[in-house]
Amino acid sequence: MSLWERITSWFRTESAEARDWSADLQRDVSSDLDRKEADLRASPAEKLENLQDQILGNTDVFDEIKGKIASAGIDPEADDDPITEGND
Repeated sequence: MSLWERITSWFRTESAEARDWSADLQRDVSSDLDRKEADLRASPAEKLENLQDQILGNTDVFDEIKGKIASAGIDPEADDDPITEGND
């Protein structure tokens, strides 16, 4: 394989990756725009429902973090700080 063939092959590969990346980006931006347009068209009741759904989703994340803390045996109410202990 000559140098020219290797270079053109590399450019073809990079071009295909760039097209894939561009398509993914366009899809993501399009779905974000669709979601934002739906939010703008939503009635106040629908907006309130969407906000409540977002809050519940965040609550699940916090519950997951609390579970990890509890399973690690860490007391979040403890006053001792392992980072500053013994540095006096």
